Amino acid sequence: MTLIEVLVSMIIAGVVCSMLVMGWINLQKSSAYSLASNTARGDARDAISRISSEMRDCQPNVLPTASPSPTAEPALFVKAASTDARFYSAYNDAGAADEGSGVGVHLTRIWLGLSSPDASNDNYSIVPATSPLRTYLWWRRDTNNNGTFDSHDRTRLLAEDVVNNDPSIAKSIFRYGHLTTGGVTWSGEWNDEVTGSAITAITAVEVRVIVDANLNRPPSAVDLTTTVRLRNTTTN
Repeated sequence: MTLIEVLVSMIIAGVVCSMLVMGWINLQKSSAYSLASNTARGDARDAISRISSEMRDCQPNVLPTASPSPTAEPALFVKAASTDARFYSAYNDAGAADEGSGVGVHLTRIWLGLSSPDASNDNYSIVPATSPLRTYLWWRRDTNNNGTFDSHDRTRLLAEDVVNNDPSIAKSIFRYGHLTTGGVTWSGEWNDEVTGSAITAITAVEVRVIVDANLNRPPSAVDLTTTVRLRNTTTN
């Protein structure tokens, strides 16, 4: 073989090897993107499923009475904000009473927070509306029944890399539908926050979870939405 033939062979071999290496790198990227996307979709789907189940089992911790004088309809929700929902639920608790109250109905909280919720402060880990950080969706139940949330309560991470609060997205996790002032028909409008006497009239919650496994780069964020119709509410 001449020197020219050797050089030509080396150049061809280099081109072929480069193509093989680039193909392998692209396959690895594609596999990583698919894995990240599937993981994000699974996290969002599992979070939506758990939140829906918890909210469908909303129950008051006390029941209204008719004597000696009628009492007001108890509220299912304690707080109804766009990134923080607090309500009474008997989900997955065999101790819940058949009539819908009493033992087994615990104060439950689902909120958007930082990486660690293990602090006794009830307002810990509330993320400001302008926070650009990827955050975490937490669940906590008042398992010691002291009427508030603390580090002793059961806590679970529902989803990480939640980007609802990112300024470029800015989508509420919770939006609430409630009855009109007259309490006859649903207003048909979704509200990011419900306060005051209207909180007792919440009949539905729109839940939206956006999970991003690779912020600002492919794959795109997984965006799942569902509507939860609360069972133990009056809608007519």
